[in-house]
Amino acid sequence: MFSPGRILGDFSIEFWTYTTTISDNTTFFTWRGVNKVKSRFISQKIKGYIEKRKVLWVFDNFFIPEDFSKYSIKVSGKTKLIPNQWNHHIIRYNSKFGYIEYLMNGKPEDIAYTTPTFMENNHIYPPYVGNFSKNQFTIGENLNGFIDEFRISESFIENPSLNDYTKKGDFFTKVYILDDN
Repeated sequence: MFSPGRILGDFSIEFWTYTTTISDNTTFFTWRGVNKVKSRFISQKIKGYIEKRKVLWVFDNFFIPEDFSKYSIKVSGKTKLIPNQWNHHIIRYNSKFGYIEYLMNGKPEDIAYTTPTFMENNHIYPPYVGNFSKNQFTIGENLNGFIDEFRISESFIENPSLNDYTKKGDFFTKVYILDDN
């Protein structure tokens, strides 16, 4: 998905998290790119992170106006994270209607349109991976906890798999005597 010089269609980024400590310096996902327009270098970024116990997603210069001017869009969670609990996160983009949507545990948290007004209309800015970008990203920076089932898809995942991580199992073994006395 992050190959340089590509105009993208639909995409989804989804994963599970289990945070033991929730702090503002926790980043779930970061991708940085660079686009060169004439003699200008324009930095690009996708970042999903925690701020005030809520998940925020920022897309800087990833959705591109026709004139390649700077454009930033943000979607933010409404639900506060609780420590020691599994949560499913998905950020997904619908290229037909031009919206980016964030869901946590299958419930919509926020939606924004990649248009000049950030509202629904026919003038959609497409996602573009800059021509000087690298196919590198960071997962779980400063995370105290776990990330599982991390997926990046070039499709709009309509029905994410919401496996139940609350079920716990038991493990039994026979007793081993370690002392001969």
